[in-house]
Amino acid sequence: AQEAFESLRNMRDENSINGRNWLEGIAANSNDPCYFGNTCSVDVLSLNAKLLACGTSNCPYIQYNDLTGNFGYTSTWLGYSVTWTPTVFRREVKFSQINDHEVSILVTVDWSKGIASRQFRARENIFNWQ
Repeated sequence: AQEAFESLRNMRDENSINGRNWLEGIAANSNDPCYFGNTCSVDVLSLNAKLLACGTSNCPYIQYNDLTGNFGYTSTWLGYSVTWTPTVFRREVKFSQINDHEVSILVTVDWSKGIASRQFRARENIFNWQ
């Protein structure tokens, strides 16, 4: 969950530094992957941390790479094609607008083992610091 928050903060900071809307490409308009009311996921291993739109349904399962020991969604790592093994974990991100300068981010990690289903949730607020 924490790496999703860090990636999203980094995207917000990069937008602000480059003179763009602080949520551009994240949740600034209805075409953005994490627009309010939609679910998205963060592929932290892709270059520049890519957002994956999940709409209102479930995001894909996180995958594991035996060679690198990394978890992610992409079929490449540092430009090389690698094999990923599906895990039981699914990470979803949802944005809620508090006001024009603050959004709340909820990251949920779900997993099942046998008949037991588990869930971990973490919430952080980020601000438009410009």
